[in-house]
Amino acid sequence: MKKNYVVVILIYITMQLSTFIGLPLLDKLNLIDPSLRGDDKIGYAVGLWTTLSFTVATLLTVFVLRSDLFSSNREVRKGSFVNSLMWAFNGVFIALIGQSIAALIEKNLFGIEPGSENTAQIIDIAKVFPAFIFIIAILAPVLEEIIFRRIIYKPLADKYNFWVGATISSLFFAVVHFDFEHILLYMSMGFTFAFLYRVTNNLLVPIFAHMSMNSLVVIVQVVFADELQKLIEQNKTALLILKMFN
Repeated sequence: MKKNYVVVILIYITMQLSTFIGLPLLDKLNLIDPSLRGDDKIGYAVGLWTTLSFTVATLLTVFVLRSDLFSSNREVRKGSFVNSLMWAFNGVFIALIGQSIAALIEKNLFGIEPGSENTAQIIDIAKVFPAFIFIIAILAPVLEEIIFRRIIYKPLADKYNFWVGATISSLFFAVVHFDFEHILLYMSMGFTFAFLYRVTNNLLVPIFAHMSMNSLVVIVQVVFADELQKLIEQNKTALLILKMFN
């Protein structure tokens, strides 16, 4: 593995582990909103530190890999722009279909109910610390695609084949989300993003698809959360009325 790849992986691991130091540091420096209590206080602290650490890690990663990333972009033929754009948009739907299939397998074969605890926790943090939405929708996809597709998937796929690279990189991608019950769901996303990278040879394509997926989750569960709750309550009321007349 290239030395700069090793450096980037160390940056990523350090960022992940820095929470254990960062949260007490924020509290000691009185940077957490004093009006918050309990889970809201913890969520605010996690959101603030993750936003800071993710931003620094992403900037460092792009700096360390600047020559590698720019040279790879130059490898993409100008004539493939339309093709990459098409796959970028189609990739969102492919990822949604892949997630749906994975969710069906989890439910029907393993009895795992839909709904990710990891996603729920992330959404709760975003509600308390709105700036965290930028990390979810923009920086996380950029950093994760560089790590799991450029650094892990591509060298393995070049040395062995697509399936080896996609399986190993998707497994790592799933594990770092710490939602082992839904590991198949995260692996399906990893395979989708690896496939998009393979057919376009353009890292921007899986980055765009990843951003779109995360943004969709934020829009549905944060921006329109109240409207969805109202819709659910209305449907419950409608079902009760129907039962009364049956």
